[in-house]
Amino acid sequence: MKSGDIDDLLLNVDENFDENPQSKGEELKGSSAEKESLKEKESQKDTAKSISLSKMHESADLSFLENVDSDDSKDEYDEYEKKIKEELSLDHSEDAGRDPAEKTGEEIQAETENITKIKIEKVKFILRGTRTWNTREPYVLPVNYDKLNIDYKDLYKTFYLIKVQSDGQNIQGEMKRAMFKFIRNPEKYIIHEYTEFINNNLFSLTAELGNYFGFQNENLQLFVYHLGILTLYKIIIIRFQTDKIGYCYKLQADNNVVRYIPFEFVKEVILQWHNDNIIGNDYPYDGIIEYNDLKRVVSRRYTSEYEKYNSKLDDLISKSKLSTSASDRDEIFKSKWDDWFGKTNILVYNRFLERTIFKIVK
Repeated sequence: MKSGDIDDLLLNVDENFDENPQSKGEELKGSSAEKESLKEKESQKDTAKSISLSKMHESADLSFLENVDSDDSKDEYDEYEKKIKEELSLDHSEDAGRDPAEKTGEEIQAETENITKIKIEKVKFILRGTRTWNTREPYVLPVNYDKLNIDYKDLYKTFYLIKVQSDGQNIQGEMKRAMFKFIRNPEKYIIHEYTEFINNNLFSLTAELGNYFGFQNENLQLFVYHLGILTLYKIIIIRFQTDKIGYCYKLQADNNVVRYIPFEFVKEVILQWHNDNIIGNDYPYDGIIEYNDLKRVVSRRYTSEYEKYNSKLDDLISKSKLSTSASDRDEIFKSKWDDWFGKTNILVYNRFLERTIFKIVK
């Protein structure tokens, strides 16, 4: 695989990343109905499987790759390629005289096949509650273990992870260098790096929600608990898709590059994070009074925000001389929800409140 071929790969990215954050898996992690743990990973497949996104499908924005062959990035890449080739001249392995960039996708995949196989151990999810109402969704998170197995295989073929928002120019060189390093050494997979990335986002997201709704310390922990691990998963996936972070790039045997999010792997990490951080046996996890106190706080915030943005909508319609029919007004309001209320806050409102404008207006 020549360096020019790497540019071609990055300009021809296959998209495979959609999932509905509200969809249900086929098995429940931590439930008594679990099957025995998978013994070993199955053999590698050529293509990644995507999870359908009902009513929320959106095409990938790959415009940031259009200028990957710009003069600046090419100079940077050529310089890096030269350094790598110099390093390779000191390699005494069987392929010492061969440029790793000339490897085919089939050869790279064969190398990943030789990586020590792992067992997918099911996380023993700790159910803090004991009542019927808090031992089911959203207090539990369904996981599809067949798809989790595929996620692990895909992660072994992944050479790049987007961690921060970018306009594209900053990551062009990074992606090229990452692919070149992966071609040279496919064993440098990103499972631990991605796990840390998810954990960091969980801490920051829950802190943001706590600040927004006014929950701190023990109240924050109880709030996150009653928010539900399923809702927490929906929130982090929405954040990834909105900010265009958390996406992985893998190299396939046919030399295609695929962008994806390993949804079941994300669930697995969230389950372990929840076990490690939602702790304290003396907390009133079964307490209806405490739960209703949380609901009242969320309800007051929702009412305040609704009144503010409803008034803002009236001003917008008046100034723009838009239609004032009920259906048109609802459509205009709906188009502003994400920007005004915030996508993650909407998920919180819908979790705790039986009636919200987001549920009423379809």
